Amino acid sequence: MSQHKDSSKTVIANSRLEVFTDGDIGINPAPEDSFSKLEFYTSTNDSAVLTIDPVLNEDWKVIEQDLGDSGFGLITYEYTVTNTDLNQHK
Repeated sequence: MSQHKDSSKTVIANSRLEVFTDGDIGINPAPEDSFSKLEFYTSTNDSAVLTIDPVLNEDWKVIEQDLGDSGFGLITYEYTVTNTDLNQHK
């Protein structure tokens, strides 16, 4: 039996979807602070078609940053999954 919580979200091709929001007092969590691994599935396949393990900050793009004088605030990251990424794992 799987020990992880099902947090599946459907993403339509050529679209953007926020999948997670993280925060902590005194730090600006980066992707590798929030995720150890990401898995992508198709709606018809029970096995992952793409696994990102480990998650690395340098693979993510900062698309919005609103930091206060303290250096803390909101940072929005984007990770792009391409058809090439998905097709490499068929």
